[in-house]
Amino acid sequence: SEQVARTCRGLDVSTLKFRSAAELEEIVIDPEHHFALVDDPPVATAEDIEDWVSDLGWTGDGDKALEIYGKAAGIGVPNARTWFKLALTLYDGEHYAEAYEAFERATEIDSGNYRVFICNTWMGHIKDLQGDREAALGHYRAALAAEDGSSARHSQYDMKIDKAWVEERLETPFVRKDK
Repeated sequence: SEQVARTCRGLDVSTLKFRSAAELEEIVIDPEHHFALVDDPPVATAEDIEDWVSDLGWTGDGDKALEIYGKAAGIGVPNARTWFKLALTLYDGEHYAEAYEAFERATEIDSGNYRVFICNTWMGHIKDLQGDREAALGHYRAALAAEDGSSARHSQYDMKIDKAWVEERLETPFVRKDK
């Protein structure tokens, strides 16, 4: 059989996965000699970052998210949703420091009550996981101060973040149950 996949030149590493029921006999990369690896990769733009983050899965792409984060950190990506998804994907990959910073960036761009509520809750989770209970409590209090009756469901973690969830975190530190 013949399978074709494309890489993203903006990323330092692209992993291609091919699947087949047949036993592997041979791998030929670029049999038609289409590779033109003569130029350096283009400099990433905010739009590139947004596209790459959009393509990330909600779970299992933590290392790819870390690479994207390295590129996004130096670019003025003006989209809070992009930073939020990147933060959650970094959290999933246990890249907590970077996830925390991405949640902070999301709230800098969008300081609306909903964004502040959800991001502060996640920043509290991260601080709990890092053993900084006092900082976690500060984030949970900030989340409750911004709470407006909304909630967020994170089905990949069987989690619903709402006022009751955050109030429980004031009493009981967050513990990651999916790892």
